[in-house]
Amino acid sequence: MTVPRSGSAAGPRIHPIPAVILGGFALMAIGMVIAALALYFSYANSLPDIDSLADYNPEQGSVVVSADGTELATFAVTNRKVVTYDQIPTVIVEATVAAEDRTFWDNPCVDPRAIVRAFLQNISAGEVISGASTICQQVVKNLLLPADLLADPGRQLERKLKEAMLALRLDAAYAGREGKEQIMEIYLNQIYYGNQAYGVWAAMDRYFGKDFLQTDPTNEITVGNASLVAGLVRAPSHLDPTLAGIPVDDRNGGTLLFVPDTADCIRVQRYVLAGMEDLSYITSAQRTAVEAESVYVQVPVTPRYLAPHFVNAVRREAAELLGSEDAIDRAGLQIETTLDYTGYQLAAEKWASIGYDLDRMTDAELEAKYGADALTWIKTLQDKNINNDAIVTLNYRTGAVIAYVGSANFYGEATPQHQGQYDVAGVAYRQSGSAFKPLTWATGFERGDMTPATMFMDVSTEI
Repeated sequence: MTVPRSGSAAGPRIHPIPAVILGGFALMAIGMVIAALALYFSYANSLPDIDSLADYNPEQGSVVVSADGTELATFAVTNRKVVTYDQIPTVIVEATVAAEDRTFWDNPCVDPRAIVRAFLQNISAGEVISGASTICQQVVKNLLLPADLLADPGRQLERKLKEAMLALRLDAAYAGREGKEQIMEIYLNQIYYGNQAYGVWAAMDRYFGKDFLQTDPTNEITVGNASLVAGLVRAPSHLDPTLAGIPVDDRNGGTLLFVPDTADCIRVQRYVLAGMEDLSYITSAQRTAVEAESVYVQVPVTPRYLAPHFVNAVRREAAELLGSEDAIDRAGLQIETTLDYTGYQLAAEKWASIGYDLDRMTDAELEAKYGADALTWIKTLQDKNINNDAIVTLNYRTGAVIAYVGSANFYGEATPQHQGQYDVAGVAYRQSGSAFKPLTWATGFERGDMTPATMFMDVSTEI
């Protein structure tokens, strides 16, 4: 056996401890890969079906329409009108991309760069002003992920992973420009903008009183409109412009809300405008001009029905036919009625309101509303404890209801003598009075007990 001399070079020695450590790391890495694969397949097998988006049908309210085409009311849990991509103004799409997903048209429905960008922007601003989720991720989160997953903060990692996995599947299912347009259509119809406005049509209607389905200039959506509304999506309740609004008189004698530059929604609007400029959707000059504009929004109001007692009667009848009221509020029905709104209904409402007005208005006001000839007989009703009335007009040939007024003033002041929202024509139980006399006479004629010349005393009588 040869023994190396002292001081001679020896071969490399492998120390047992580093080898154990390296082996441990290798096993850990293998274990993590296996765990990640197991997690992926576990999530992948439990993901909702992307194909269900093809059947997506947002809840819409039902519309009640009169025979002459007047829209009397909308019954809805949410204020929404579904529109197609081609009906949505381009400026709305551009503002949405600038606000929510600047690489929307190019990314595969997930955007790692957006995560880094959002992190840096939020750190710089000291608050959350930008999100990392793409528009595709928001669609799958809002429409496909279960509510219990969204509501559980302890499952946030699971939600994010499933959200990304579904978004990638969405990209594969909705490929190309046409696919992205379909995704944008779904998004803009379902996203919440605050003030019970679901979908972009409802948002423009709620905040600016504009219906972009109409072609007249007053309904045109401006860059200012689009950029303000697009910025609300990230925090609709917090950024609600009506909360910061200051009431001012408009040129038509109504009231609008002026939104000051200090409002959070204006700050976010300017972020959106900057994005629109960066993406070359607007020029620097346009951005400056919009930022210099004063912002006004509508005062939130409770919807007022036309022909309200009739509308409520229609709702009762429709609910009976459908078996419940749920379908009325969610199914997007168009309920066509026989009411002649611009003809008989408006006339009936005018004359029925005498019961409310006659002891509330001055003679001059009554004459201005009803005319000098009518004032003569209206004055004979004053101070007679008359507080209400109702009118129902039928087409006697068809039985169609062409006018229906259930009280003197549905929206008037409620008093012990006058509860305007109570329908005395269709709901209240009243003595039949003279309305029953034709039935009595008809029965008497049929039996031969009465003739047109028969007279009766005003006492109890048997015939």
